[in-house]
Amino acid sequence: MSDSYTASLTELVTKKDLAKKLSVTTRTIDNLTNRGIISRIKVGANSRYDWNEVVQALKSQPTK
Repeated sequence: MSDSYTASLTELVTKKDLAKKLSVTTRTIDNLTNRGIISRIKVGANSRYDWNEVVQALKSQPTK
């Protein structure tokens, strides 16, 4: 591989795991998803969240 090659590993997490990582409830994750602040990835009947995308989305939100 060349030195210019960089791989970005995607960490997909469940709603429960995401809530735990953010120290919020799963209902808060539902609210953030429904408001379009974070997006989920449907895998069959299951949903997963890209940890890096969630972090970036939350960082870009204005603070109150």
